[in-house]
Parts: sequence; C-alpha cells; structure tokens
Amino acid sequence: MSDLIIIHHSFQSSSGVGKDILKEPAFLMWETCRRQIFFSEEQRVLDFDLTNTEEIYFGLDAEEFLIQVLCGLKSPLVGETEVFGQFKNWWQSLKDSDFKNKFDKQIQQIFAVVKKTREENLYGLGSQSYGSLLRKKITETKDSSAVIDFIGAGQLVEEMIPWIEKKWAYRIWCRDAGKVKETIYGSAASAILDLNADAPVAKHLVVAAPLSHDELNIFIKVRQKESPVSVYDFRKDSVTYVHKNNLASYSHLDDFTTDVANQQESIQSNIKKANSSIADWKAQAEKRAHVRPFGWDDL
Repeated sequence: MSDLIIIHHSFQSSSGVGKDILKEPAFLMWETCRRQIFFSEEQRVLDFDLTNTEEIYFGLDAEEFLIQVLCGLKSPLVGETEVFGQFKNWWQSLKDSDFKNKFDKQIQQIFAVVKKTREENLYGLGSQSYGSLLRKKITETKDSSAVIDFIGAGQLVEEMIPWIEKKWAYRIWCRDAGKVKETIYGSAASAILDLNADAPVAKHLVVAAPLSHDELNIFIKVRQKESPVSVYDFRKDSVTYVHKNNLASYSHLDDFTTDVANQQESIQSNIKKANSSIADWKAQAEKRAHVRPFGWDDL
C-alpha cells in the first residue's frame, strides 16, 4: 500500500495554514493560487494538531485526491489545464531527494491516470483556462489596438500569454527583467519593465504576482496617467481587494468562473464520469495491493 501523506489547505478558507506544518521538515509544499498541498511519508505528521481549515489524506486516498486536483476537478474552472502543468513543472524542479526517489514512480503513474481521465472524460473543458477567459474578457472591450500589461512573470503568466499574443502586444512588469528576457515569452514581449519603473501603465493590467493590496493601489495610482485602467486580478486574495483608484473595470479571481455558469449541466456530467473513472482506478489499485500486500518483493 502507498504510504503517501497529503495535507491540503485551501486559500478559500478563512484562516492561514497551520504554522506547525510550515515548520515541519518532513514536508514538501506545492502551492497554487488556490491551495497549498503538503507531501510527506512520515506518520509523525500526526504529532501536531491540524486546524479546521486543513484536510489530511493517507495512501490511496492521498493519490486519489491528487489525481482529482490535477484533473482540475477541485478547480472552479473544471478541467482547467494550468494546474496539471504547474504540478509537473514543480515535481521536475525538485532536487534529488529520498522522497522524490521513493515516490517518483507513483507520481509518474498518477500522471498517466490524470492524462487518461482528462482525455476520456474532460476533453474540451480544458479550454476553460484562465488564459482563454482573460482573452474573452479583453475581447469584450472591443479594444483591438490594446497593449496588455502583466505584473508578474511566473508560470501562470507564461500559460496566459499564448492566448493573448496573437491578438495584442504585451509587456511584462517584474523584479528580474534580465532573467525574463531570456525566456521565450519574455523575448516576444514588446517591453520588459522593472516593477519600480516610472512608466505609464497600459489600459489593460493583468495582476499575477503576490502584491499586497496597498502595493497594487500604489502601483496603479502612480502609473495610471490618462484613461482608467481595466484590472484583471489573479492574486489568491483578490476577492478581498478594495481598489482606491478610478478603474475602467475590475475582475477578481472568482469572476473568471462565472462565464461558465450556463454550462453547468454538461460540466456536472463530465465531473461525474471523471470521478467514476478515478474510483475505478482506485478500486483496481486496492485490489492489486490486497493480492500483493508487501509489493513486488513478496513474489
């Protein structure tokens, strides 16, 4: 049986993740704009109390939960593609360690299950990415000559740009302009600007970096020179943002899920099929574990 342990913390919860987890060296942490997932194999995670905003999963339950997350079944945009790519990049970037060496084969098997589940049950829903919805919102402004400004240069920005670059020019505001210029998406930008640069902001501003609310307000106030700016805010706490500037429009993270509300019946059917497929995989995995309780070594 798998001895993988996962603790999940959603940013939709009202309180922060337990400090004990963050201090615990037995954990690896993967973080997205929606959640933190902590990975371990050591039972001593039970030596401290979890908060009421955290969930813990063991063994195949942990693998099942991870598959659901990577399939986009735990995302507001069901079937979104970004989360799977983000996790694969994170896993590949991990330094060689006992944990990675031990679980890499299982993780690769999980990747295969995710790919199969997505292809068979969630095909077409992947277009509900944040990039596609961002393009739709900007298109609705009928501003064909727009320049799109991105604050941030992480993976989410990298995944959004292919949806943007065929219709509009874009600029990137970041802290390490030299590093970003070396990337494919950076080299295609019309400009790479230091986050502290004193330049006017474009009419469309995409926020995909962990600025505080005050920092964002100041950024816009100093750089909004002429027309009011339309802000598309993908920060994890964007729903609580109160803007103090005259904006043309403002969209926070949850606003991007409302555009798919009219597809809910079809989406729910896809979710049911995907979860059924994952349940079948889990049942087969449990059956194999029962036949060979000690793994291949008992043969």
